[in-house]
Amino acid sequence: MVQKKNIYIIINVFLAVSLSAQKKQVWSYDFWGQTIDVILWDSVEYMLSQSPLTDFNGYKSIFGDLANYQFNPEAPVDLDKNYRAKWVIKNNQLFLCDVEILDGAGSYPDKRKALELLTNRTFQPDVDSYNLSAPSQYPNGLLYASWFSGFIYIKRQPEHGETYCDCMYRHERYIELCFKNGVIIYKNTAFSIVTPIDSIEIANNPNIYKIFQGRDYEYSRYSNCTKFLEEKLAIGDNYRLVDLFGRNTNDEMIWNNIRFMCNESPLSIFNNYKNIYPAIWPFDQYPYLCEKKLHSKMGNSK
Repeated sequence: MVQKKNIYIIINVFLAVSLSAQKKQVWSYDFWGQTIDVILWDSVEYMLSQSPLTDFNGYKSIFGDLANYQFNPEAPVDLDKNYRAKWVIKNNQLFLCDVEILDGAGSYPDKRKALELLTNRTFQPDVDSYNLSAPSQYPNGLLYASWFSGFIYIKRQPEHGETYCDCMYRHERYIELCFKNGVIIYKNTAFSIVTPIDSIEIANNPNIYKIFQGRDYEYSRYSNCTKFLEEKLAIGDNYRLVDLFGRNTNDEMIWNNIRFMCNESPLSIFNNYKNIYPAIWPFDQYPYLCEKKLHSKMGNSK
């Protein structure tokens, strides 16, 4: 009996280790960040899809463990650790400029020291090379993230009066950034996010993920705003709330200084309208992103 129990334990440990080592592709149309970090770029604050500190083991617990994680369907980011790292992009370079400890901040009077030990880098004074007498915008100094190479998706924080679940805000494009040794080498706009995540995370949180057999991904993140609206509207079992904008064109419309996406191009009444400029996109793979090379922009007349 004891021997069978030991074998059972060994098998379960092996399965857990194997599962945790795998990565699954997870797709999200609404913004979903695996971190509460924020980044400042050209005076605009953005949310991040992942923290640049993920390269370091134990980065989540340098200021204490996060207790009792709870999924919030209204929040667009995960509460991944007990502190919020604050980043800034200056001259296309990524810097760590500050950190906000969520609980027990008084126990860490020198926050910079802990981050310097973690990253093996040091904070340097923020100096304006064009005006040495100018006051520093970052009095705590800047730590250059020279270790970080990879992709990060960012999306601006909502402005006053907006919420995460506002329709136009949800469907606003992301900015895709690629870094090499802390320097931006590539940036682009993106309509959705595909990120890898540990399979064990999916297994432990089945209420957050659903199976979605797509082209490059296997799981989909449940729409935060859909779950939030379902709770607020008390949707019954016989009804289903669909959170999807059907877009068949890459045209845009400007109305009262607001940019709108179109579900169909007004040019579609003309034959051969897609071919007046040579097509370059693989339409079979991206039919909803760019159905023609022509990118029409319309607006209302005042």
